[in-house]
Amino acid sequence: MKSLSLLATSLLMPWALFPVVHTLQYTEELSKTQLESILNGMSLSDKINHMAQIDFSMLFTNDKINFEKIKYYFGELGIGSLLIVPYKQEYLTASAYRSILLAIQNATKTYNRPPVIAGIDSVHGANYINGATIFPQPINIACTWDENNARSVASFGAKETLAAGIPWMFSPIVGLGIHPSWSRMYETFGEDPYLVGMFARAMVEGIQQSGVAACAKHFVGYSAPRDGHDRSPSWIPTRHLYQYFVRPWREVIDHGNVLTIMESYTEYDGVPNVANRNSLVTLLRQDLGFDGVLVTDYQEIENLIGFHKVALDYDEAVKMTLMEGSVDMNMIPFNVDGWSNSMKHNFEDAAIHDVVRKRIDDSVLRILQLKNNLGMFHTDLKEDDLEIGKVGSKGRRDVALDIARESIVLTKNDDGTLPLHSSNHKKLKVHVTGPTCDSLGYQSGGWTIAWQGASDYFFEYGQTVLGAATHQSQWDVTSSCGVNIMGDSCDGGNQDIANEQRLGADYIIVCIGEENYTEKPGDIRDLNLPRGQRDFVKQLKNESKAKIIVIYFGGRPRLLGDIVDSADSILIAFLPGPDAGQAVVEIITGEQNPSGRLPITYPKYQDGGGIPYWHTVSDQCTESNNP
Repeated sequence: MKSLSLLATSLLMPWALFPVVHTLQYTEELSKTQLESILNGMSLSDKINHMAQIDFSMLFTNDKINFEKIKYYFGELGIGSLLIVPYKQEYLTASAYRSILLAIQNATKTYNRPPVIAGIDSVHGANYINGATIFPQPINIACTWDENNARSVASFGAKETLAAGIPWMFSPIVGLGIHPSWSRMYETFGEDPYLVGMFARAMVEGIQQSGVAACAKHFVGYSAPRDGHDRSPSWIPTRHLYQYFVRPWREVIDHGNVLTIMESYTEYDGVPNVANRNSLVTLLRQDLGFDGVLVTDYQEIENLIGFHKVALDYDEAVKMTLMEGSVDMNMIPFNVDGWSNSMKHNFEDAAIHDVVRKRIDDSVLRILQLKNNLGMFHTDLKEDDLEIGKVGSKGRRDVALDIARESIVLTKNDDGTLPLHSSNHKKLKVHVTGPTCDSLGYQSGGWTIAWQGASDYFFEYGQTVLGAATHQSQWDVTSSCGVNIMGDSCDGGNQDIANEQRLGADYIIVCIGEENYTEKPGDIRDLNLPRGQRDFVKQLKNESKAKIIVIYFGGRPRLLGDIVDSADSILIAFLPGPDAGQAVVEIITGEQNPSGRLPITYPKYQDGGGIPYWHTVSDQCTESNNP
């Protein structure tokens, strides 16, 4: 694991740097009247800044935490929220994050400010916290068809997030995974509105019952990009919107009582969601009755200018969000002065002054209420917490492993290929190969340690398929690289040895799949796996008498093509996490029974016909053999 220089150079008892006053100290949850009193005591600048969330990197100078910046942003300016993202290659522990948040807490007390709420993308456990338990991705949780697994992942993830002093998780995704090419498919619970609603509700309950605010995302239609590219427009008929897409949102709002919601990058009905009256006012606030905190996704105000190109400048972009949307907290995340000045310019515009004033007051009151619900006014963050010692505990890792076992889907098993049995007490000759056979990163995916995932160097624990295979006493294991993730040959000078080992094997376990990704960097134009991977599996089948066992690791259902015909057995593993190797090998040996079921329609063709399963009966393709 990489050494964390920040711990040694900049986190030495920072909370002691600020003299503390206690004007806003309370001993119990505040009443609405008390919250309104706090609101009325805030200046216009106080309110505007309380609606802003800044990026974690804003607190650094020369790669070290700058406590003068903490004092400035959270003390002098009164910024209301902090977005926690890994800074460069620093993967901080819960204690390190807690130390920084203690400094922020004391800065707010010194300046008599309301508490600052920190939020983080804890997508599959506390995946940005060093040493935390990394659970299977949401698509894997859905493959178990057991909402109690979602509740467990949410609860443990929330506890490990809160151990870092962070009481706000940007999870779960409530979108329907209906476009197989979408780079965030693996963050969904599949395509069925009922299943998604039940699992999302269980996640919300697990998070919030652990003392953390859940943030359901992304409202609305983000998961249905027209062309499969992230952030591309969503073309959803109104009937489909209410019949399918809104249903899981009703579940998390009406029954899950979710405290916060995040709007989406996309545009719905031709209008960017962040400034869409139909989606954020009519649908969300009025039809669904949501009165909690609505937060933007990253840099959404500026996206109106540079991405959607519907605003000329920052003033106009802010005006659009105020007049047409209902956002409360804004991930600005860097342009503090621009945000403050544009808000004031709109406030001073006589034509819209009354509307802007009410929007500001309503939003700040909702934010104060959220912090009140979380006990932030009457419960101080402390240096020590019992949960810190439980972060990444063996018991929680065991839970993650159990869910990984339950999530793996057996989709082909010709002639009883699995489980493997040795005969005559001879060791089975097993060859392990392929681009994902020896990678903790590829079996864990994006949002793991870093935004786009991480190399094995950064993992605290885990076991790859190759690693788990070498522990089987009844197997004689050999291995080769075969092809890399792009499908290029990587055996190099070992080609002859690798060929000989494959020819002599009884079974070949070939692990295929995708590189790590999420959001825009994960866009693709072709759902097929790289040709080199497909050809490699076919080559193995043609050149060896061994049974071919294919394991697929990836975040979306890539087309397998003739791999299906070449394989004797196929396991769809998606992204089970660091201990996936052990889970896969236990299924191959029969120690565990494969029980996972697909929560999506796995595509056979590039055109996406027949997806999702609730497609209309007229969605048909006439084939030559079926006129």
